[in-house]
Amino acid sequence: MKKIINHPGLGNVIYTKRKSSRTIRVRIVSDGDVQVSLPCRVSFAVAAAFVDRNRKRIEDLMDVRKKKIAGKTFLPGLSEAELQDLRKNAGKILPARASSLAAALLRKIREEDLYKLLPLSDRFKVRIKEGYTPFAYGRLAIKNNKSNWGSCSSLNNLNLNMQLLRLPADLMDFVIIHELCHLVYHNHGPGFHALLDALCDGMEKEKAGRLKRFIIR
Repeated sequence: MKKIINHPGLGNVIYTKRKSSRTIRVRIVSDGDVQVSLPCRVSFAVAAAFVDRNRKRIEDLMDVRKKKIAGKTFLPGLSEAELQDLRKNAGKILPARASSLAAALLRKIREEDLYKLLPLSDRFKVRIKEGYTPFAYGRLAIKNNKSNWGSCSSLNNLNLNMQLLRLPADLMDFVIIHELCHLVYHNHGPGFHALLDALCDGMEKEKAGRLKRFIIR
């Protein structure tokens, strides 16, 4: 059960009764709204009184959130029909783009002699010249996440967020290249960043900074 109550000073506060809640909890969501979860046995009036008593602390939390989201770009929520269309398009576009970028990265390594950035033995470096690719992946899954844009498993399977299609094209590619580099380095160590930066023409930090400004609602 959900209820929205306007609080003077805090604006609209969203109260939600949850079976899993044991106490009244307040959180500030990504767009700065105040959300309150409360046990089913607790009345909305009691929760509203709790919010009123803790107004100063909540305002402090809101200020912190406002500073964090300053300059952020929120991708607006989509209807179910829009999500279905996005999922359908992502299923066509992202696998093809990942395959194309994997081939392009291999060409870049060959043409720019970037073998030193790969943690491979001489034997594997010879195989690369003969057609072996360090960017070969297994399964590629398309998901709808709010916590990440993509991931790479220890089994070299890739997960890509269908919301990538809503980003500028170069940032979509940056995320895919990031995950492809995890096929070489399963960590975020110096080797990984050196490889990613080289494959992004020295623009890793710039693109990562721009990407952080986008938030999925």
